[in-house]
Amino acid sequence: MQKDYFVTTPCDSIVSPSRVMEGTRLTIVASYPNGYEFSIRTAGLPDRWAEFDEELSACLTRLEEVFVSEPSEDKLSRFVDVALQMFFYWVNFAPLSRGSAACGYIFMVSFLVAIGVTVDDAIPQGIQYDWEAILRRSPADFVQFSKSWLFNSLKKLPTEFWASDQTEIDQLFGLD
Repeated sequence: MQKDYFVTTPCDSIVSPSRVMEGTRLTIVASYPNGYEFSIRTAGLPDRWAEFDEELSACLTRLEEVFVSEPSEDKLSRFVDVALQMFFYWVNFAPLSRGSAACGYIFMVSFLVAIGVTVDDAIPQGIQYDWEAILRRSPADFVQFSKSWLFNSLKKLPTEFWASDQTEIDQLFGLD
């Protein structure tokens, strides 16, 4: 007799460091007459939604804090760290029935475009950053793994892309 099986990836919290949240469910479901179906699912539990809401809200707050902080040598690096943490939590949360990872990439790149940079290189061949996030328990581990590619592929957007206040943003992030 075939049985269904699932395992849930753990996801560490930054907001409450002792909390381990339910990440993604990787499932194997019996598919009759004689096979199995592998799928990825996320639980729509109210407590889980509340925990991820707290993490994602904290990431947005940290992005804002970095944005308005004084110019410094590591400001862009800190912003990239938080954008990657936001991606990590979004992908582990996966609130959409389809397309959560694609939306996560769009959010991350949008945060970078908002400060005047864009990603100029393709994702390295053989790597899917959504799976890297899902299969890593810690956002810090994910940031450490993925930051070198993202940070090194950033390119300043042309000035004509921006409104007149781009000079101020460039100064804040040391892009001028």
